[in-house]
Amino acid sequence: MGKGILITVGFMLAGASYLFLGSEQAVLETKSHQSEYQHLVIARDVARSGFERGVSAIRRDQMGVAQAFEQVQMPDGYYDLTITPRIYGDLDVQVVAHSGAAQDSVRGNVIFTAPFPAAVTLDDQEIDARSTGTYSISGVDRRMPSRGEGGGYREPAYGLMTTAAHAGAISGTMNTTGIVGRGASSEVEEHSLAGGYDEAYFEALYDEARASSSTLISLAAPLATKVSQLESAMRSSGPGNPKIVRVAGDLYVNSGLDFTAPATGYGMLIVEDGDFSVSSDKFNWEGIVMVRKQVEDTVAVSLRNGAEVHGGFVAYDVDGLPTNECVPDFSIPSDQHSLDVHEAYGVRIEVLGAAISYGGQYDVPVTMQIDIGGEIFEPFGDYDKAIDGNVNRSDYFVFEPGEVFSPGSVRINARSWLRNSGTAGTNESDWYTYMTKSSTDVDSRLAVLKDNSSKPTVPGFLDQESVEEFVAPYVAGNVMSMDDNQAIFLFELGGYDTSSPAFDMQDLVVIVTLIDGTQAGCVVQPGTSRLEFTMGDGAQVHYSSEAIAKLGLLLDGIDTQNRVAVTKTSHQARRAREKIRYATSTTPDNTEEEVTEEQTPPAHEKVTICFKGQVREVHQKLLAKFVSKGAFVGSCPTGSYGDDDD
Repeated sequence: MGKGILITVGFMLAGASYLFLGSEQAVLETKSHQSEYQHLVIARDVARSGFERGVSAIRRDQMGVAQAFEQVQMPDGYYDLTITPRIYGDLDVQVVAHSGAAQDSVRGNVIFTAPFPAAVTLDDQEIDARSTGTYSISGVDRRMPSRGEGGGYREPAYGLMTTAAHAGAISGTMNTTGIVGRGASSEVEEHSLAGGYDEAYFEALYDEARASSSTLISLAAPLATKVSQLESAMRSSGPGNPKIVRVAGDLYVNSGLDFTAPATGYGMLIVEDGDFSVSSDKFNWEGIVMVRKQVEDTVAVSLRNGAEVHGGFVAYDVDGLPTNECVPDFSIPSDQHSLDVHEAYGVRIEVLGAAISYGGQYDVPVTMQIDIGGEIFEPFGDYDKAIDGNVNRSDYFVFEPGEVFSPGSVRINARSWLRNSGTAGTNESDWYTYMTKSSTDVDSRLAVLKDNSSKPTVPGFLDQESVEEFVAPYVAGNVMSMDDNQAIFLFELGGYDTSSPAFDMQDLVVIVTLIDGTQAGCVVQPGTSRLEFTMGDGAQVHYSSEAIAKLGLLLDGIDTQNRVAVTKTSHQARRAREKIRYATSTTPDNTEEEVTEEQTPPAHEKVTICFKGQVREVHQKLLAKFVSKGAFVGSCPTGSYGDDDD
């Protein structure tokens, strides 16, 4: 009997030992599973973080972004990031993240966007717009799905924009079924052919582009040479290397003056004071095409025979600008900084820039007053009110009185303002006059530049724009290159010490253009000016905010409006030696995850975790938050049960 008891006890001990070892193995397997699961969660967070950092780098560097980031270390993992440019300048982004043996990847496509008023914009004193055959002017961005065509996240732009006075006439002379745009209408209504043209917007864009032009094709060049030079410039451009090409006078691309092979140009093409006619399916422009005229004459613009523009097309005249032959007799007296005009004249005054701050704490308001022959003008606001008359802000300030003045002087007075201590600066009473500078006082705080004057090289204080940047459109080499009827006023409104770095002569920069008022051909307001516009025979202009955005590499006016849009993302995750565990796909208009039974729980389901010694159930979407604070998946060895929906 004792022997039987001993055998029974032995079996009991063996069974207990077996149970103990089995339990220990189960615990180890559970912990291993929990560890793998937590690595999956961490890898997914690392992948998402890597993708966000990649998009941030793209937003900062645009097409100049580095294309590979290898083994970027993060807590408990690392990621590899690859950025691949595509044909239209959009970028594919792939992130592969690792944590332990787990791997997670995110793919996405990133595209740039910049707004533009319409696919086609037209303005002149008279517009003759016609169409032949089939053509397309579309404000629907086909590369970035628009809400107007069902789904997507971008509102369409206008198809064709002009002034309200011209809209009705154009709708009566063009086959309007070829124009679509805002409102997704196939007919020309107020939402697809609209008034609302703003010359100041295009002039600001032109002025900056003129200063940054990559290629200037001369007026004197034969037409065949112009076409050859244009083709060469187009072929040297690319999505990450846009060009600004200026062509002076007429430009024709047709069967007689065609390209050698199909060519795509990236950037901005400007045709100045001449006809622009493209009748060739070898011409494709990505960006902005601008036909700008300041001549009182007829300019013909046509796109036919399969020519394409992706981005925006604008043709317009500039009101009130004189020609170089209409220079009045004027001088700059040595005893004052003014322009003395000795015959009847007209005038145009434009603020090229203003930049002055109070030690970097706030921008100092600047107001200005214009004295023309003793008559005072304050076109940009009250000279005696810091807020109302402030020109030290992002805007376009130009003044054209539109009348002929008797011989006399043109003077500009300027004033800077400081904020009273303890005030917010939101009321006029919060400011007091700091410094006033009049054209009649001759000292170092005001300089006047003419053609062939030395180029100013004073750097801007506190990383502000320098005076050289403000006058860049009128510089050639080391001297000023201006029309004979122009002068530029440079104001210092912060101090008197010329040796101080704050004495930067760009607190206010103004250009004055004079026109002879005695000659019959030199009028202040434009005479008969006409734009003939024709679309047809398979030609296309498609609005593309992405194509325009590439110009942000060259133009601040575009860069400041640029946005980066993620058009689509897909996501995959793996554990060690497993097939895909879960995969999701999202777009900006469809962010719900598609989850199968074999995949991880969707965001609305709960997961059991152990957090600070307590068992909790949390939503899947909050799991990463708790894991980052020390939680692990599964039940605690001991402890109470809690429910957390936070």
